[in-house]
Parts: sequence; C-alpha cells; structure tokens
Amino acid sequence: MVTIAGMTLLQLAIVLGAVVGGNSIAFQPECSLPTPQKNESLPVFKILPSYKISGEITDWTNKTVASITELTKTDRIATVISDRQSTLHWIFMSPDQRFLHNITSGKCAAFPSPPLSTYSQLSLISKDLSSLSTLISGLVDFSKSSQGEFRDNRVIAGVEGVRWVACVNGTNGTSNLQVEFIMNQVIFAGDSDQSLKPPSPAFSNPLLLFVRVAEFGNFS
Repeated sequence: MVTIAGMTLLQLAIVLGAVVGGNSIAFQPECSLPTPQKNESLPVFKILPSYKISGEITDWTNKTVASITELTKTDRIATVISDRQSTLHWIFMSPDQRFLHNITSGKCAAFPSPPLSTYSQLSLISKDLSSLSTLISGLVDFSKSSQGEFRDNRVIAGVEGVRWVACVNGTNGTSNLQVEFIMNQVIFAGDSDQSLKPPSPAFSNPLLLFVRVAEFGNFS
C-alpha cells in the first residue's frame, strides 16, 4: 500500500475455492493447525477518501480469474471488473445514481446490486459490498466478532507485517461446489521499535499490506 499526494494505492488479492475435491490447489489451510483460541481484534485503520485499489479475484472452483480496479473521484466511486468474457464498469455517485456500463457490449443501465455481491462469501467479512473500501473497512468489525489472533510476522514488499488469522464457518449451499469455511488473513504494518518507519509521514499506521480470503471445503 502506497500513499502519494493524498491518494492511497493498494494491491488486493482474493482467492476463492482454494481446495477442490480434497486437493490443494493454491495453498494448505492454516486452519488445519490449532485454530485461533483468542479474541484479538484488529486496530482501526482507514483508507483515504481518494484512493486506487487494484488486484485480482481468483476462483479455483469455477476456474476463473478477474482483475479488479477501483478508483475514487470527487463525486463518484468507479469499479471495473474484467475477465476473458467481459469488462464491467460500475459507477456509484449516490444511492439513487448507480450505473453499470458493460464496456464489452457498450450497454449502460442502472445496476441493482453492488459489484462484489457476486462473491457472496465476502459478506461474512462485511455486510456492505458496495466497494472494496467498505469491504476492507468491514474487517475491523469482523475481527471483533470472530475468533482471531496474531501470529508470526511476515515481510510484505520490504515492510514488516504483523499477521492476524481467523477461521470461521462459511455459508451452506445446495451446490457441491459451495464451501463451508472461510479463512481470513490480514497483514498490516506494526509500530514497534524494531519496525522500519515508512518513507513518508503521510503513511497511516497501522498500514494495511495484504488481505487474503480463502475458501476451503474443510480444514483437514
């Protein structure tokens, strides 16, 4: 995450269906280890009003990858999700002014649902899926109501991060592809005497460095 001239730039990765049919595709579930026994909440962190977030949403179950970019302007939030089939551009100006522009077909219409509503698993983290920023902001409330704890530190892009892990029940569905658990990991910059300071005082602290949401059929 980088702050330049009052704008926050954040890279985000979301992985869905990390294990399919009992075979690990992306990574082993950390929740197969002793699950978190503590209720350690995340500290409050914020994204500046002016921001750009970009990343990828990988769905191993449906074998799809989509790029996602979100950018704020003075009067709107613009979210673009693009895959091999289409590029969709959501424009949110107010609750009464919400538009969806299908860049591939050229059609434009009012949209009834937010961009992230397709990924219903994320509703366990935030009830507001209208934007990536509301999803990230929902992490703090999520940590207060979920069993989570701080574990070992990790270095992300040269910055030491304090890692927080939670393992929670997911949604039950009628499809065999519907998973039952979600693992959520957050790494943010700490403020210890040993941590290196950011290059600019404009950086907020704690600083969100990495978010991973992973689905598993089970944690064994």
